[in-house]
Amino acid sequence: MRSICKIIVGLIAAVPLAAVTLPISARAEQLKKIAILPKTLVNDVFQIRIVQAAEREAKKYGIATESFASRSHAAVEDQINIIETLIARGDFGALIIAAVDSKGLGNVLDKAAKAGLYVVLVDSGVEKGDYVTTIATNNKAGAGSGAEFAASLINGKGNVAMLEGEPGGQTAADRKSGFHEGIAKFPEINLVASINGHWTEPGGLEATEALIAGHKDLDLIFAASDMMGIGARQVGRQCSGRKIQGSKDRWIRWGNRRV
Repeated sequence: MRSICKIIVGLIAAVPLAAVTLPISARAEQLKKIAILPKTLVNDVFQIRIVQAAEREAKKYGIATESFASRSHAAVEDQINIIETLIARGDFGALIIAAVDSKGLGNVLDKAAKAGLYVVLVDSGVEKGDYVTTIATNNKAGAGSGAEFAASLINGKGNVAMLEGEPGGQTAADRKSGFHEGIAKFPEINLVASINGHWTEPGGLEATEALIAGHKDLDLIFAASDMMGIGARQVGRQCSGRKIQGSKDRWIRWGNRRV
């Protein structure tokens, strides 16, 4: 029974991700337990859903799970220390990891593989390290589609800004490059700012306040995640109908659309 492959396939079905799975033959009794390592469970609904999906699928095959989260999307050392601890414990057969950093986990992933653990990456990949497969959306293409949609909302001209995810992770890098390259295809649209919203609602709120204060002629803000978008929406609702300081004729008009 290829339990690890079935769990991977179940995770794909439960969460809208795309993947290539390798033909690993691992029985449930060989897997012992599966450790699930989201980036963080603080203010991140998507990461919570990843954990829930993995737990649900593992349960179908009688495999126990435990989840271990870092403090934030930037807590690289947290995730490394968690993986080191799990290797030392010796009671896990596989790790499902949403990598918080694309460059910093290579050595510890190699160590996990040498210890006999199957490593499956979800949501974000890594540049180096030994692992089975990566399950993730095409974040660059998705952000490029978001850029086209954003352009359509402002009729192909105007000034736009972006709320980026935490730097270091592959997801943030891909969504940033995808949107930047996509919006560059519209010569009458200016990308006036692109700043870190930390993937969180408070981060999106703070970054949006800074964007509105610093750019009096802003037509659109693109958020690279739903939680940052919710933060931006809070600012927009508070400011809707307010005259922009330093501008003679510009007023804030707010609406939010999901891509």
